[in-house]
Amino acid sequence: MHNRRGYIVAAAKALMSGRGYLIGSIYELTDPDVIENIADVLAEANEDREFASDYVPSVLKTLRKLAVGYCEREAEDIEDISELIKDFEMGRRGIAPRNKAKLQAVTPGRIQRFIDVSDEIIRYVNARAEGVKRRYRGKHGKTPDLSDIYDAEMLRDVMMALAQDILLVRAPRSENLIGIELDWIRWTSDQATIVVPAPKVKMRTRADADLFIPLNPFVSKRLRVPIHRFRDSAATEAAEDLENGGALAPALLGHRDEKTTQRHYDHSEGVKGARNFAELIQTRRSAPVDLKI
Repeated sequence: MHNRRGYIVAAAKALMSGRGYLIGSIYELTDPDVIENIADVLAEANEDREFASDYVPSVLKTLRKLAVGYCEREAEDIEDISELIKDFEMGRRGIAPRNKAKLQAVTPGRIQRFIDVSDEIIRYVNARAEGVKRRYRGKHGKTPDLSDIYDAEMLRDVMMALAQDILLVRAPRSENLIGIELDWIRWTSDQATIVVPAPKVKMRTRADADLFIPLNPFVSKRLRVPIHRFRDSAATEAAEDLENGGALAPALLGHRDEKTTQRHYDHSEGVKGARNFAELIQTRRSAPVDLKI
């Protein structure tokens, strides 16, 4: 049941918002009359959308599974729910129109621009940093310290580039991305892996596998540079000056814990495939840019 709790919550919320009825139990939620009201409310909420959706029958199928396997309802109730599902099913095959329209909008040019976003950000940061260095040397006759080069805005841009690189690899949910913590970052040689604890991932519990986000050496270097060279300024400036800085700063400071790495690595999910995809993305970069310090 925990794997479908999102649909269960959606059904209960729909009934409360649309009919003012508060569900008291799972058994009550799987009553055919209750399910019919849930279907009507969800259908009404989606009727003005450009593309028709299979969301309503998906919710109903989840409730039917609960009715059969969890609540053990009578065969007559199950048949009523099945008939209701037929009423709301789209009856189509293949890709949904909404998803087809999205895919058609994804052109090779747009894909390439998306892949190159982080390199463009780092190129911009490098240019700003070089300008600061030149002005500082001209005025003081020496090379400035990092704290005199990188201000809060530049550190934010570096974090944005890292966020883009992470999204390219495995596209975690936004709350997982901005909530990265120090202890989630594992190092094996020159490669970093971000391990999001299962309870922090939507639809997962402690019994499920953690979400592993492996970074290739190129992206790992971008992560390690802030860890080792911005330590004095990144955390302070991110926490004090940047929106969500308290949550984002730990991802820049890093941490090595081999015992924890080993403990999690043996239970990784799809790590090899994610690493291979990361390497594929690396080959697609138009002009990879290192962060200069």
